[in-house]
Amino acid sequence: METVTWFIRGTIEKSDHDLTRLARYRMRKDVKPVEVRLSMSTAPSGSPTKIDIKADGVSIFTDTGVPQVDQLNTFKVHDVFNPTGAATIKAESLVTLTVDAIGSTYGVRDLTVELDLEYV
Repeated sequence: METVTWFIRGTIEKSDHDLTRLARYRMRKDVKPVEVRLSMSTAPSGSPTKIDIKADGVSIFTDTGVPQVDQLNTFKVHDVFNPTGAATIKAESLVTLTVDAIGSTYGVRDLTVELDLEYV
């Protein structure tokens, strides 16, 4: 088992959605996603915050299963992954994090995303 962790300090506003330049990992072995945990010190308000994790540009989640933290919440566990796209993340794949939506009234602060992986 391995956990990849992204931590983005400070407030994430709408203009900060593309964090791929900061938040990317190269996988050392073939792995399968098991669970994603999102947490933040300040909850989004106005609308949910949604993230996506991609392996070589393909989402590891189903189209309807992208993780989101609903407004006024600060924690979410997610375990719905894409069965055809990136069910297995191959060794040497580039894994990136993007923030696809931010609370419409207030963004989130101190976002932590933890991706649990098991070796295949």
